[in-house]
Amino acid sequence: MHATNPKPTPHRLVKARRQRAKAKARKSCRAVRYAASGGCCEHCGRPLKLNVSEARHELEIANIHEIVSRARGGSAIDPFNTMTLCAKCHREAHS
Repeated sequence: MHATNPKPTPHRLVKARRQRAKAKARKSCRAVRYAASGGCCEHCGRPLKLNVSEARHELEIANIHEIVSRARGGSAIDPFNTMTLCAKCHREAHS
């Protein structure tokens, strides 16, 4: 009697699993970078909140900026390739 092979996992399930793993790694990176910066913007020193629900204004939300973009080979989940910025400094970094 032959052993039956299980059906291959559908591509959409594999893709969804991969996306959840990336989101979890990104969230972990955000927490590490936020803690390393002391909860402040690394450019202007403004105190920031990591969670949107805790912030009273858009400028209080921590933005995680990638120093080397993913398009240029940088990693979004490497704490050494990211920095914590306020929304104003993050806009200036991209202009």
